[in-house]
Amino acid sequence: MTRETQSFHAPFRQRAPCAGLLLSALIGILLSDAQPGCWIIWALASIFPAVLVCKINSSLLAYTLILLLFASWHGYQIATNPGYQRSLQTISDTAEHTVTLLVQTEPKVDEYLSTQRFIALVTCIDNYPSDFQVSAECPGESFAYGDELIAQGKFSLPWTAKNPGEFDYRAYLKRKNIYLSFRSHHGLPAEIIAHDKGNPFFAAVVILRHRLANILQEGLQDDAEVAQTIQGLVLGARAETSSELKKLFEETGTIHLFAASGLQVSLFAGLAWNAMRYVRLPRRWTALGILPIAASYCAITGFYPATVRATVTAILLAIGYSLERPIAMVNSICAAGVLILLHDTQELFQTGFQLSFAAVLAIIVAVRPLGQLLFRPFRADPFLPLQLLRPSQRFCFKSAQRACEALSLCIVCWAATLPILALHEHRISLVAVFANMAVVPLASLVMLLGVAAIVSATPFGGIVVCINNTSWLITKIILMILRAAIMLPCHAVNVSPANVCQNDRVTILCEASELVLHVHEKNHDWLVNTGKPSQWARITEPYLQSQGINRLEKVILSRSGPLRTETFERARRSFKIDESVSTDTSPIPIQLGKFRVLILPELNEEVVSALAKQHVDLVCCGPVRTRRTPRDLLVAKITPDVVVSSGTKTEIAANSKPDRASPRYLYLKQDGAITAEQNGDNLFVHTFSGTELRLTARKR
Repeated sequence: MTRETQSFHAPFRQRAPCAGLLLSALIGILLSDAQPGCWIIWALASIFPAVLVCKINSSLLAYTLILLLFASWHGYQIATNPGYQRSLQTISDTAEHTVTLLVQTEPKVDEYLSTQRFIALVTCIDNYPSDFQVSAECPGESFAYGDELIAQGKFSLPWTAKNPGEFDYRAYLKRKNIYLSFRSHHGLPAEIIAHDKGNPFFAAVVILRHRLANILQEGLQDDAEVAQTIQGLVLGARAETSSELKKLFEETGTIHLFAASGLQVSLFAGLAWNAMRYVRLPRRWTALGILPIAASYCAITGFYPATVRATVTAILLAIGYSLERPIAMVNSICAAGVLILLHDTQELFQTGFQLSFAAVLAIIVAVRPLGQLLFRPFRADPFLPLQLLRPSQRFCFKSAQRACEALSLCIVCWAATLPILALHEHRISLVAVFANMAVVPLASLVMLLGVAAIVSATPFGGIVVCINNTSWLITKIILMILRAAIMLPCHAVNVSPANVCQNDRVTILCEASELVLHVHEKNHDWLVNTGKPSQWARITEPYLQSQGINRLEKVILSRSGPLRTETFERARRSFKIDESVSTDTSPIPIQLGKFRVLILPELNEEVVSALAKQHVDLVCCGPVRTRRTPRDLLVAKITPDVVVSSGTKTEIAANSKPDRASPRYLYLKQDGAITAEQNGDNLFVHTFSGTELRLTARKR
């Protein structure tokens, strides 16, 4: 067996018992997530294999026991959460409560609503003690971490998505063990009754993070973009980073540089290791030297999943090295995963957790064999000693070897994370490999300079500006490379299983301002209206990405205005648009096979009176901008089977009776996005909330 083959099979031959434990834990959590209330059954089922494990030495029994234990542990964490229990009765709870809140995250100020949003621990409700987390929104004076507040307001379920591809805030909070939102009464600002009630360690970490961020932007106050980039590279700053800067790194596949992942942890752990070797500390002191530095950096970055994984792995490796035990990387990575899930099983559903472990395991298994394969054309004669080569030849040999290793690393990381990004983000970068090849070495220099600035801030305050300006120059080069990368055609593409073998369909999105809908007919896609800029970024663009759409044959704009023009320009930057048409509010007929669909961008008496008297299977009504609603006249004239409109509370209450005769009314505010899909002789109308109707073709 050749040396390359041996190196490829080495990770698989290593004894990694924690790999089986991690796989069993993953299966157990996934099985328990659908029905968390059954955790008692899982706990009782684990008794039998637990007894057998004590008598029989079997790996299969041990893995079965771990599966059952993690299934019961995951269900127990959810079912016994007071916030989860209260969320089951929140719909019927419409009363206001006097609540005591403990601020647990740094508040974000909403200047438009004059409120502050933060995660808080509810310690008291109407003078009754409680203990669960909520997503709070309160007006009042500036809050800070550790403040204790008294507020009066209502509990509610967090808002959820009503359109495909839209960010689901309720699902996001659920994976953080938060099941309720609390909104304070706008006329009664929250009152601070105490300060510094939070965890002293986390309070110190928040203060230290702000100080480090200020050091890194010293002398760069005039260039906020570069300052945010440097803070993101060194501290993993995400909340402080602008959305445009985040999108630039996402489009080029380099957003992992902002994640404070293994790259940053390895840098700090490596610096600590070299410092201990320089002062010649005993080998057994290695773990004691690396542990506090790695743990402190993990805390400063906010315990991001990728940072936690890298920190736990680094600590396990340092402990193994200190005890002079053989180190198996696969086993250490899997052990870190088991420990993280043991602390919080919801981490499994975090995208950062999935990306981090997928990338690292792929690096361990595939980087070396792929690098050797790429280096094969540049390999010298194995019987020729390298010392006999000329210096220039040795330099080219070493450079080619390092370049192949770096290329292999970028390719493996991109391929390993590709399925996860396609599933969650529906967008992949095609320039990620080469962008990382060019940017990661420069980003590493910025990180080193950031460490130098932080270390020299206290004894040599004047030199910090010089170091930061050097980082400024390198960061400018990084941003220039990334902006050049996104200028390439097809630098990133939207991918989704939804665009494979699609039927002709019309999707009406749930947007508040105007009627926005997507039409897919004979493998062509066109869009009616683009909405306001805020709704484009939150609803329309994510929807188009989730459908795997990269090109729009036509965009029809039924109304004009500066905001709609701005939205259309954003659409041009994100999608290739072949044709744009500006029309008035005239009806738009669509033929889906044998079915007739009528789109009314705006509903008024003039539009209805101009309609031809004919049967329409589905009519979609836009906003009503007059006092009188001619909906009854519309129904009498075109006799539709289904009427889709935005809907008011009065309309929803009047037309939601199950025994109501035709037509069937569907409301976007209640049912979410509505899709009419033609399949043979049937037209299926299904809503985002799960309602489905079937219309049968009539003889025309």
